[in-house]
Amino acid sequence: MKYLLLFLMTFVLDFALSQSISLQTISSSGGANSGGQLHWTTGETVIYGNQTLTQGFHQGKLIITAVDDLENNYEFIAYPNPSQKGFFIKSELTDKVDIVLYDLNGKILKQITGIELPVFIDISRYHSGIYFVRIKKDKQLLKTFKIEKM
Repeated sequence: MKYLLLFLMTFVLDFALSQSISLQTISSSGGANSGGQLHWTTGETVIYGNQTLTQGFHQGKLIITAVDDLENNYEFIAYPNPSQKGFFIKSELTDKVDIVLYDLNGKILKQITGIELPVFIDISRYHSGIYFVRIKKDKQLLKTFKIEKM
């Protein structure tokens, strides 16, 4: 009888205390939302109550160091695409722009600075494949095109 009473008391105590444990996370990837805060874990071992074991992965506070203004009110057209010899870039933008042609590895193949649009970009000497064209104005990226050379 003593053992049964001891077992029941232990079971009730364990059950009562287990309901008061705060948020715990043990995961290699995932997320938790508690009290209006969003936490995302990657390789984190444990979060328990107010104590956090981070191991350099979980950072509860996010500090924004820069915001890039990507507002662009200009429309750009690159045609024909795909192309064998070259393509035109056209826009209603009247300012001078910089145009850079890249291959898939990010190598700069052609760079044109301070040119007005429309412009013809000759790609006839390059091999067939995929290329990227970036249009910038005052070091701000305005548009990136994916061009296919046949």
